Amino acid sequence: MAVPARSNKWSKYKFMRNAAGLVPHLPATSPMSERSFREMSERYGRVVVKPVGGMQGQGIFHVSCLPDGRYEVQHENRKIKLAGRRETYAFLRKQIGSQGYIVQQSIDRATVGERAFDLRIIVQRKKNSRRWVVTGRVAKVVGSGYFVSNTSRKGQLLLLDEALGRSSLHRLSRKALQERIDGVALACAKTLTEHFPRQVIYGIDIGLDKRGNAWIFEGNLYPALSHFVKLKDKTMYRRIKAYGEGQ
Repeated sequence: MAVPARSNKWSKYKFMRNAAGLVPHLPATSPMSERSFREMSERYGRVVVKPVGGMQGQGIFHVSCLPDGRYEVQHENRKIKLAGRRETYAFLRKQIGSQGYIVQQSIDRATVGERAFDLRIIVQRKKNSRRWVVTGRVAKVVGSGYFVSNTSRKGQLLLLDEALGRSSLHRLSRKALQERIDGVALACAKTLTEHFPRQVIYGIDIGLDKRGNAWIFEGNLYPALSHFVKLKDKTMYRRIKAYGEGQ
């Protein structure tokens, strides 16, 4: 069954790829096929294979090329090693069946306590306004033994400023990093709204690499606010709700 464009990661990627300002922030991505898997794994060494319509990090595989020619595939907190690329592709194809998937360049994310993290940025606008505003920022730290950041996988939520201060990027300006993150999230929202003109809220998933560069992992049109509910300080959650209710 076809995945609607509003939920389709590949469709939204293609929309964003047409915006020159977003291109430097987009990991290389292609529909999953034997050829694209070969080309991407050979070029980048590590790739992410994920469903075009997946949610909450489900069905995601992380694939690494090992020095001895074998491949390591991680799904959730389990890893297996396979003899080579063809065997690996056959294994993945068996796992995903006929479901639509993409293969994406894996970003070497910045870490907090040796665990990778990424960000959920909430961007909103008033119904009759073209002005987008960042109303929420939270860092999602990967749970031990996992690749996907999600609190259901032993992950941890931190306020952005705290995460940056404790991270491998702590020597960089937190103010400059936040401005960079906000700028990318706002640009992403403006671009997607050209295709979804009635949209008034996005949850932009952004990763920071080891140099502090910002990468767009996804633009969610139906962002859950559970991350902000789980924070001890509910200020951002109340801000997001109030902004939406004040349409």
